[in-house]
Amino acid sequence: MSEVLFSQVNDKLREISSEIQQVDQTGRDRTETLLGALDDLAAHVLACQAVVATMAKKYPVAMGDVDAWLKANMDQEGEGADKAEAAARHIVTGE
Repeated sequence: MSEVLFSQVNDKLREISSEIQQVDQTGRDRTETLLGALDDLAAHVLACQAVVATMAKKYPVAMGDVDAWLKANMDQEGEGADKAEAAARHIVTGE
């Protein structure tokens, strides 16, 4: 292989390596941002759960009414219906 061709291949490989490093860093930055957002969301959900659980103790809620609301407002075949019911039951009854 000629020296010129070898130099061109080497330059292209360096360029590709640099671009791959940039893509990697961008992915890491986005992952960090996403994890921060998930942490914020989890904190807000926990805070809401604490408020609602406290209110449910002061002002009792019938679990049947909660179940009826969930059935009317959620796709019972969809993902999360069972989890929503379990979370609501935990908040209302403490179980």
